[in-house]
Amino acid sequence: MSYIHHTVMRSPFENEMNSEKCDLATLQSLYALNPCDQTTLERCFRNVCVRYRHNDVHFQVAKWIYSIYPNITITPQSFESVCGDLGLHEFTLWLYSIDPKLVTEMCDERFGRICCRNFQYDDLKAKNLVDLVKWIYSIQPNLSISQKSLWNICMNGRNFEMIHWICTTKPEYVSLLTDDIFTRSVEFVKDERILDFYLSIKPEWENLITNELFRTVCQKYNRKIAEWMISKKPDVIDILEDVLKDIFEEYSEEFDREGYPYTEFCRYRFDFLELFFFYKPEVSLLKIAIHKIFDGSDQLRCEDKDIQKCIMKCAEKNPMIYLNLRQFLLEEDAYLNEHLLPLLGWTNTMIQTYPVTIEITQIKRVQHIDFCSICYDKNSEVITECNHQFCKTCILDWYAQKDECPCCRHKLESSSLFYILSNE
Repeated sequence: MSYIHHTVMRSPFENEMNSEKCDLATLQSLYALNPCDQTTLERCFRNVCVRYRHNDVHFQVAKWIYSIYPNITITPQSFESVCGDLGLHEFTLWLYSIDPKLVTEMCDERFGRICCRNFQYDDLKAKNLVDLVKWIYSIQPNLSISQKSLWNICMNGRNFEMIHWICTTKPEYVSLLTDDIFTRSVEFVKDERILDFYLSIKPEWENLITNELFRTVCQKYNRKIAEWMISKKPDVIDILEDVLKDIFEEYSEEFDREGYPYTEFCRYRFDFLELFFFYKPEVSLLKIAIHKIFDGSDQLRCEDKDIQKCIMKCAEKNPMIYLNLRQFLLEEDAYLNEHLLPLLGWTNTMIQTYPVTIEITQIKRVQHIDFCSICYDKNSEVITECNHQFCKTCILDWYAQKDECPCCRHKLESSSLFYILSNE
């Protein structure tokens, strides 16, 4: 069987119209040389609305086509395309002025599709879309949103302003929100404001924040939402160590299998490792990370700057990371000491002299004795001249490596430390 292939020959006018850099003056010149029929103008007008609607040039082209052919039909699909991409734009308002039925006779399904456009990475477009939906609703207040459309708005649109407006304008829609919407939003949404709003209208959903859901979020490297979950359910940090093991094992196998450099695995996950180090600075967790970072040969498995950045950035927020890592290095083999110490700016001498003892001879009275600001396990015994309290063991361990306050970075000397005497 033979096939006949038909090649559609477009005129220079249509070719210019379909180019991404179409120029209005060029189009006008081509049209003057060889005017198009009405069918071609209709097709070009739809293309401007549906395909090339991202700048004002296409808006000007649409107005020019309408000026030479005012009987053109503006389809609901064309209007939806312009609305969904530009929001409440003058292009949208111009189309409405030509044919108000585009809004007054809009169907619920089309309204729902416009609402669920995804602009979660473009705040301006997201706001414009919400303004557009409010404008449409002010003209057509009988429009409603189905449960399917609401699910798409929550899961595909992920627009906080849109979700907030819909659920506050139509409180009855809250009953349409299912548990699945919340759990899947925790997995995929990047904006914690949406999750906070869900909990404000359905407080019982906080019970859906489980260890398993936390593990899933961690495996997707969604650090912002992982921290949000910890703020709501602090107990989930108990599984951080297991999660870290799973991540290293799963992705080291994947990268080895696919042939990707191990350095890529480390580099793209260091930001997330900071989360683990900050909340769980225990020696065991550091061992997992460090042994995976170093492959036991003469070559590091990740770039020096990444190791230093990760550990130092976390240690600035949580001094226990410094103390635990120092103790860990004291117990480890020469290889780790040789390669890791220079990255941290430490020397073997500094490690071997751990801990350093200094003499505290002064006393300072305080109204209240707090828990140690480093370990949070013991009542404080020492206070600095900048009025931060610590147990003696922690502050001396810290001072052995850095001569500044762990809390405020104020310069410390032995004369800056005082034993605490309570006035209570």
